[in-house]
Amino acid sequence: MFAALPWLCAFCPDLGSLSSASAASRSQREVRPSRRGSVLADAAGTAGPRRPPSVLRGTALAAAGADAGAGGSAGGPPLPPPPLVSVVFERAVPASRPSGSQSSASRPSGGRPSGRSVGKLSAQSAQDVAKARWMATAQSSFSSEEERRKALAQLRRTGSLASAGEYVQLMEALAPAPGLLREVRTLLLEARFRGFKVAPSVYSTAIAASLASGDVEWANELLQELWTTREGDIDAVDCSRILSDCSRLGQWSYGLRILEQMQEWGLSKRRLLPDLQAYNIAITACGRSGEARQGLRLLGALRDARLEPDTFSFAAAAEACKTEEGLWEEVLGVLEQLQASGLELDIVTSSCATGVCARAGRADLSFQLLEEMERCALHPNEITYNDMINGCVSGRQWAHALALLGDMRARAVAANKMIYCSAICACGAEGVQWEYSISLLQEMRRSGISAEERMYTAAMSACAQAGAKTWEQAFALLAGMQRDAVPPDAQTFAHAIRACGDAEHWPRALQLLEGMVERGVTPNLYVFDALVTAFERGSYVEGPLELLDGMRVHGQEVFILNYAMAACVRSGHFERALGLFAEQRGRGLSPDTYSYCLVMFALMSLGQFAEAEELHRQAMQAYVCPAWWRLVDASTEGGQAGKELVLVDLHFLLVPEAELVVLMILLMVRGHAGSPWRGKDVLVVCGRGLQSKNSEGKVKTAVVRLFERELKLKFGIAERDKGGALIARGDDILSCVGVSEAAGRICSEVVPPIAFD
Repeated sequence: MFAALPWLCAFCPDLGSLSSASAASRSQREVRPSRRGSVLADAAGTAGPRRPPSVLRGTALAAAGADAGAGGSAGGPPLPPPPLVSVVFERAVPASRPSGSQSSASRPSGGRPSGRSVGKLSAQSAQDVAKARWMATAQSSFSSEEERRKALAQLRRTGSLASAGEYVQLMEALAPAPGLLREVRTLLLEARFRGFKVAPSVYSTAIAASLASGDVEWANELLQELWTTREGDIDAVDCSRILSDCSRLGQWSYGLRILEQMQEWGLSKRRLLPDLQAYNIAITACGRSGEARQGLRLLGALRDARLEPDTFSFAAAAEACKTEEGLWEEVLGVLEQLQASGLELDIVTSSCATGVCARAGRADLSFQLLEEMERCALHPNEITYNDMINGCVSGRQWAHALALLGDMRARAVAANKMIYCSAICACGAEGVQWEYSISLLQEMRRSGISAEERMYTAAMSACAQAGAKTWEQAFALLAGMQRDAVPPDAQTFAHAIRACGDAEHWPRALQLLEGMVERGVTPNLYVFDALVTAFERGSYVEGPLELLDGMRVHGQEVFILNYAMAACVRSGHFERALGLFAEQRGRGLSPDTYSYCLVMFALMSLGQFAEAEELHRQAMQAYVCPAWWRLVDASTEGGQAGKELVLVDLHFLLVPEAELVVLMILLMVRGHAGSPWRGKDVLVVCGRGLQSKNSEGKVKTAVVRLFERELKLKFGIAERDKGGALIARGDDILSCVGVSEAAGRICSEVVPPIAFD
């Protein structure tokens, strides 16, 4: 607004006299250096209160116009002219300009700076504005990675980065974005190439960025360079900063490596020896990564490093014990060490200990620890009780959860939303005490605590597991969610549909599905499984096919039909399972391994062994499965020469699929007298778990449980394999019982398949 005033005198004919009067009065004024923000002060004069710009402008123009109309003959000194200094010029010239700078009278007419100086200053100002905009875009987390990458390219292309501080700002801003690791690396290399001294904190930022992106190799290079080229600058504080980043990112193994390197380098450079803070950070990192035993080992290593653990050390170790199951003895050992060190018991360590004991099923120890806290003048708070009640959820101890709630009321500790949620889950486990779950939900609402979706879902899950008698309660809970404006999700509807299925109310289940779609909730595989179960229990054979025709379930058709076939096998309706398999093929769908397992088991249960073998050959030709069984000479497997046995290969099968294959073989061996398989010994090759996580051998464990607990079948360990194969005699197989019951259990457990979700 004020920048336009200097040009009014030169280009407006009506203000010609004003320009002359302003020039005359300007020559009488003392030359003063222009200052940023002095435009209003010049317009207002040398004294008097500061007035708004519009008032100043109007007063100055009116006074100057009156002076010009009187020909300058009016008495008194002339009024000061309106401001004639360009805002662009004022922004470009420094505030501390020397007194000998160019005066207003020596400028061109109208007080304008020369065109060349204005052009240079305007260009410089435009460059500064562009640089500020690029810096803001590159550092803003609200910008996309592509926008930040382009802004950084503009800064580097124009050479706008002129200091080490600007490089540091950009690296610290770009480091949290995993997709910009390459840019962080480039900035670091460019800063070193330009001779800027990079502080150790910058290295820690780059290491954190590389760890967040999974580039451990570059993190190792940076760490080695930091210790070799910046050894005079780095100390234990810088290393602790890197350890903190490792703890935040869950890189506990890398943090331990840094701790060991600090110990090695600290032998020659005392300032690099890890201090207590470094050990505490490393223990916390182990706890966040679920490596509780590593954290406990570090707690013991403090003594070897001649460091005395403090309260935080023991609290971090106790917190780490919460991440693994069954560490109640270890957490009690942490409490003993704390007391042996002469430190007072604190609320954090004791709360963690009570929660770990409750989770391990030792609620008696939890209550003993509560009494110990009272003796130490420690008052349990809501965090303490929340940990303990959470432990009751894992240990399925609903009675202890209710007792803890009563203890809270006796101690005047207010229950919060988390505590109520844990108590509802503890009472609703396996649907044993679903009435208490609903009662707690109502009590929470009466106390003024708003219920959330997870609490309603927990109560709904309790109703679904309680059986057929709770389907009306499930509908009441849905109505309560609508009353409280809590939107149900797919899992909530799945529990309600399962409750209807238990009561054989499949029309109600379809009604829930329609309401779910109307609310815009997308059904998941748990919903489809609950619907198929409701159809099966209500003897609604056309239900699965109607579900496929009435809904858009592209990509899930095979899963839905598998659910339906599993429900038929579970209930002994093997002909329905065969019809669903034919429907699966008729729709042009490709059956998977589990589909073939189900239908072959159904065929063998009906005594159609030849058809099952033919289907097995078709599956092998379609590359769906390898040869699961074959007859081999027993002598090749260390048995009697001239005798055949059935070799079953369970490699590359999931646990439920492997169990179904074993049951199929048992049905074949127990088949009719004319079958070539009848009475044969069975050699089951389970493998040694090389394809399983941590090489646990889950398939072998499941088969052993199947033989021992359900079939009561004697078996031995084959000599051909070091523990990876089991052998069962044909005579024992002929006398075993419980094959159909085991198949029903398998089909119940495999649905819903977590691996498919």
